[in-house]
Amino acid sequence: MEETESEWQPHIRAQARERASTSSGMMVNITAYFGFDCKDSSDDGRERSITTPISPTYAK
Repeated sequence: MEETESEWQPHIRAQARERASTSSGMMVNITAYFGFDCKDSSDDGRERSITTPISPTYAK
């Protein structure tokens, strides 16, 4: 199975990049940790999900 994934996955990713660069782009969803490490403060760090569009120029 690992051999199949190593051969298959790069081709699928390349196809997805090609579609994104020739269409309206793509959406990227990232989970990140923002904030400070302060006890009992409203600035305590939190995990956030950020979704942003990527233009076809940058998707390429």
